Amino acid sequence: MFINNEPPRIMTIKYLLVVPVLTVVLLLMQMSDLHAAEEYLNDNTSTFVDNVELNQKPVNFLIRIIEEALDRDIETNRPLIILDWRKKSIRVLNKIDDPETIESIDVIEGSTEVIELFGKKAANGVVIVLSKAWIKKSKKDKLESMMKKLKRPLIIFDWKQISLKDLSKKEPEDIESFTILSKRPAVKLFGKKASDGAIIVLSKNRPNKK
Repeated sequence: MFINNEPPRIMTIKYLLVVPVLTVVLLLMQMSDLHAAEEYLNDNTSTFVDNVELNQKPVNFLIRIIEEALDRDIETNRPLIILDWRKKSIRVLNKIDDPETIESIDVIEGSTEVIELFGKKAANGVVIVLSKAWIKKSKKDKLESMMKKLKRPLIIFDWKQISLKDLSKKEPEDIESFTILSKRPAVKLFGKKASDGAIIVLSKNRPNKK
C-alpha cells in the first residue's frame, strides 16, 4: 500500500504549481490552433471569393452585348430599347435567354440625328433587337401590297432617313431585311413624321450591327 509521507502543505504547493503550468500549456495550444486557422483563411479566402462570384447570376447575353457596344452600364443610362419594332424595357430583354432566337442586334449611340429620328428618349442611344420569328413574318412578297397602302411613308435606311428615290438605288443583294410599319406603330416609334407609316431597310454591312 502506497503511503504519502509528504506534509499536506508541500502537496498543496505542488498542486498550486501544476495548475498554472497546465493553464499556460492549454493557452499555447489554443494560440497554435488560432494561428493555424488564420493561415487557412489567408490561403483560402481568394478561393471563397471566386466561388461566390461564380455562383452569382450570369449577365444576360443581350445585356452583355449592348453594354460592351455602348461601353457603359445600361441600368444607369438607359438607351431606348426596341424589340421587333415595339418599345420595350430592359426587363423584357433579360427574359430572352436563347441567342438562336435573335436575328440581329443594332446598337446606335445617341446623337442629334438619332434624337431627331426616334425622339428625346434616344438621347442615351437606341438598341434595336429583331427576332428570327419577326423577320420570318416580313416576307418580301408582301412589300408591293403594303407599299400601295402607304402614301408617303417615312423611309429609313441603316438608321438614316432617305427618300424613296434613294431607296430605289440600293442593290437588292445588299439588303439583309426590311420592315413595313403601319401608321400606329410607326408614329409610336418615330412621331408625326411617320403618320403615313414607315419602311425600315437594313443592309448586310450596316455599321451599327453587332
